[in-house]
Amino acid sequence: MREPVSEFITSVKNAILRKKNIIDIPFSKFKDKICKVLIDEGFLGGSEVLSRGGKKILRVTLKYASNKYGKMSKSVISEIKQVSRPGRRYYVGVGKIPRVQSGFGISLVSTSHGVMAGEEARKKRLGGEVLLFVY
Repeated sequence: MREPVSEFITSVKNAILRKKNIIDIPFSKFKDKICKVLIDEGFLGGSEVLSRGGKKILRVTLKYASNKYGKMSKSVISEIKQVSRPGRRYYVGVGKIPRVQSGFGISLVSTSHGVMAGEEARKKRLGGEVLLFVY
C-alpha cells in the first residue's frame, strides 16, 4: 500500500495538469480530513464519499479561477508539496510551525486534535507533524 498523503498529492497534481474538475481516489479517513481542511481554506471545491463495488471512494472537486470570459483558466492550487515523509518525519512545536509564502499559502499539521491548518494550530497552541504545504 502506498503512503496516503503521497497518493493524495500525486492525484491532485496530475488532475491539475490535465485540467480535470473531479478526481476519484481510494477513501481513507485521513485523506478525508485533509480534504475538509483544504475546502475550508478555499483550495478545493468540495468532496464526497461514494461507494463503488463495495469500496469507498473519495470524490474531490478541484477549484479553478475563471478568466474574464468565464472559462476556467488556472487552478487555485499552484503548488502542493509533501513535507513529512515516511522516511523523514517532520515534527514541530507551536512556535516553529512554518508560514508558507508569507501567509499566502498554508501548512497542514497533524496534531493530537486532528488535521488542521498551521494558523489554526498556532491559535490553539498545538504542535505536531507538518504534512504538506499548499499555495
